[in-house]
Amino acid sequence: MGKVWEGFKQALRLPATIVRAGLVGIFMGVLPALGLSSANVVAYFVEKRASKHPETFGQGEPRGLLAPEIAKNACIVGDLIPTFTLGIPGSSVTAIFLAAMIIHGIQPGAEFFTRSGSLPYTVFAGILFAQISFFIMGLLLARHFAKAVLIPNALLVPLIVVLSFIASLALRGNMEDVIVTFVFGFIGYMMARYHYPAACLVLGLVLGDLVEANFHRSLLIGHGSYAIFFTRPISLTLFVLTVGMLVWPHLKRKHPAIAT
Repeated sequence: MGKVWEGFKQALRLPATIVRAGLVGIFMGVLPALGLSSANVVAYFVEKRASKHPETFGQGEPRGLLAPEIAKNACIVGDLIPTFTLGIPGSSVTAIFLAAMIIHGIQPGAEFFTRSGSLPYTVFAGILFAQISFFIMGLLLARHFAKAVLIPNALLVPLIVVLSFIASLALRGNMEDVIVTFVFGFIGYMMARYHYPAACLVLGLVLGDLVEANFHRSLLIGHGSYAIFFTRPISLTLFVLTVGMLVWPHLKRKHPAIAT
């Protein structure tokens, strides 16, 4: 426990690192599908660039250890911003959270704050309480939690698989749900095997109905004309940003000079 408190005190001696990494994590969380790994890496290099002694990074520098962890936790909160305001999950975790909201009839977006009464504040209070609880549990039980990595995969994987099938069957008591769970489990395994990001598939499944409904709603507003997607300032800006995000990685790969 003494070493844990010493590490906590050392972190408090680095307020600039805490602020920088927190802002990086929130920003990376707001951008959909970037994920925790991106926030970790970006926060590390931002802190390394801001340091007067960057050569110490990679050799146990406390700032290099602290910044990625802070960014990771801040990214989780940042993921919820587009989830609540736009109905766009920032990660696969918030995609599951969004799916749970929709299942319970909670519509994300502006109506979530204007027509849901005290529900938004209840959610925020729950998130705050969870953060405080995790902090206390981490201080008291970190040593015991670390032993979980010692559990053999031969025991852990079958347990997770069995619980997943039980949960899918318990939802509606329908064997078809179990078959769907098996099929998507196999798809997820193949995607992991061939290094395809599963978050993209989850986002597509969760956002499919939302995108289709709002697409038809936009066409009704535009009297059946697709020009509504290119003539309105907001929709045009979003369209340009979307195309830019799709094209930029290819330009960067083919023309490295552009990135510099």
